[in-house]
Amino acid sequence: MPLKESEIAARIKEEHERIKGEMKKIRTMTQAHVSREGFAKWRLDLLWLLRDFKTGLQRHFDLEEEGGFMSEVVRIAPHNLDVVKKLETEHRQMVIDLDGILEDLKNLEEKDDLKLDKIRARVGEFFALIESHEAEEGDLLESTYLQDEGMAD
Repeated sequence: MPLKESEIAARIKEEHERIKGEMKKIRTMTQAHVSREGFAKWRLDLLWLLRDFKTGLQRHFDLEEEGGFMSEVVRIAPHNLDVVKKLETEHRQMVIDLDGILEDLKNLEEKDDLKLDKIRARVGEFFALIESHEAEEGDLLESTYLQDEGMAD
């Protein structure tokens, strides 16, 4: 049984805030200066942080896709089906992108500033994609539920 609309919206909002907090933590870590001596520990800490982030992101996607958000949006506003499908496709692509970042980081066994800068840039681009994606989800939520409430008048 799908979650109630208000519960879905509240949980998604909480999840978006949690994701923002985790991204801030990861950004801080990736932007920090890393010494050659401290690289191995930093790398392992970042790997674990990114893996935890991936798990949380996948749970968030489950909430949206399996918790009833996406199906409820389509039920209320069927004209948004293409947007919902696009967002679901982006979910799969984000997991693939994050796996690529993790793989590059795993392969970076010694500090290499050029490769490290590329990983940092990829993390920044990845987070920009997440922010854009979340904004689109927020717009979809707002337009769907405001339209639904407006039609009830």
